[in-house]
Amino acid sequence: MKYDYHDVANLRKMLRQPMFAKYNFTTQAEEKIETLSIAEIRNLGINYIEKEVICQIKVNTVLETIYWNFYQCSSCYKEIEPVQGLFKCYRCADRNVPHPYKNWKLSVEAEDNSGRIEIVLMDREARTILGIYAPTNNEENMPSIVKLLENRYYTVKLEIKRSNIEQKSFTYVATGIFENPAQTNKTGISETQTLNESATETSGSGYHLDDFSQLNFQSPDVKLKNKKKRSLGKKKK
Repeated sequence: MKYDYHDVANLRKMLRQPMFAKYNFTTQAEEKIETLSIAEIRNLGINYIEKEVICQIKVNTVLETIYWNFYQCSSCYKEIEPVQGLFKCYRCADRNVPHPYKNWKLSVEAEDNSGRIEIVLMDREARTILGIYAPTNNEENMPSIVKLLENRYYTVKLEIKRSNIEQKSFTYVATGIFENPAQTNKTGISETQTLNESATETSGSGYHLDDFSQLNFQSPDVKLKNKKKRSLGKKKK
């Protein structure tokens, strides 16, 4: 061991500080996320508000609703709604948004051996398991492709909101998800069953429950524009 190494010298200085031995380093440790059953999640106390938990669930049904998607401003990425068929973002000084981003917002009924809950899959979570972007056409009916989520098993991270505890709302928002293929295959669904990717462009890869990357708000149209710009910038030899 190099006793004159600068890191060792810095550590010796820290040890000489009177408050160093009293400092509680456990507060800097990452909080472990509990894995709970649905019955346990439905009966959580107020100390779980704004915390996250993990559960193993089966998706029984994708609930058919007119609220299966939402639009985002292409500048501030906040949710916006059409007014007389046109999109404006009041957060961006009523800026017109001719091409807002269309995102998934799916509600599913999920269960385990202890009970049932409703889970909302926002765009990132829906794209993780569907592998595709929400259709960009003007079709208002929920695409039938989302039915492929049914009768499959997933590990889901749920955010516990105040309404879940105080108002006993059993609708939870997912903040992470991945499929458990071993359990899914037991139901008779082929592991090689694929989604109809002709409806829209394939999304990026999934992400791990403990290390979520930032949401990529780029739409397929943006990617195509970037490619065109790069190709125009190339000089002919």
